[in-house]
Amino acid sequence: IFDEDLNFKRAISTGIQNASSMAVNKDNELLIVDGAQQRVAVVSQAGKLIRPIGDESYGKGALTTPIAVCLDQPEQNIYVLEGPSGKARVKVYDASGVFQRAFFVEVKLSPYTTFGVDPSKRLYFSELEDASGIKVYDNKGNFIGASKSSQDEQMYPAQGYIAVSPWSGDIIVNYSSAVGRFRFAAK
Repeated sequence: IFDEDLNFKRAISTGIQNASSMAVNKDNELLIVDGAQQRVAVVSQAGKLIRPIGDESYGKGALTTPIAVCLDQPEQNIYVLEGPSGKARVKVYDASGVFQRAFFVEVKLSPYTTFGVDPSKRLYFSELEDASGIKVYDNKGNFIGASKSSQDEQMYPAQGYIAVSPWSGDIIVNYSSAVGRFRFAAK
C-alpha cells in the first residue's frame, strides 16, 4: 500500500491466488478479482476477507471466469468483466454486492483485457491481443463507439492497460512506450 505521494506504507497478504485486477471502494476496501475462486473478494486494508462477490451462492450472478473489476461513481456499482466460453460479459452488482444485471459486449478477451467506467456510466474496453483499440458501451451493454486504430485518425490503438477517471472522465491508456490521455466524444 502506498500513500498519495507514492511512498510505500506497508504490504498486506490476502491469500488470493491468480489475482488479475483490483479496485478500491469509498470505504478503502480492496475489490480483487480472485480467478482461482471465481469471485471478486472484498478485502480490508488489513488483508481480511470481508465478503465474496459472485461466488457460487449468487445463482445468475455467479462468476465463471472473472478478468477485471471497476467501480462507478458516486454509486459505487461494481462492474466485473468475465469471459465464459470466450464471450465477454459484464456483470453488475450494487455497492453491497447484490447482483443487478448482466450483458454481453463484443470485446476480444485476453488475460490482459482491462476496462473502466466514466462519470456518464460509459464503459471503455481495451483490446490488447491485437491492439485494435478501445470500444465504448453504455452501462446496459449498448455499443456507443470505438477508437480508430490508425494514426491518420488522430487516435491510437490500446497496446497496454486502460484506466478511466470516475471523476473527470479522462481515459488513460498505457501504450507500449508512452502514456496517452483522451476523452471520448459521442457523435
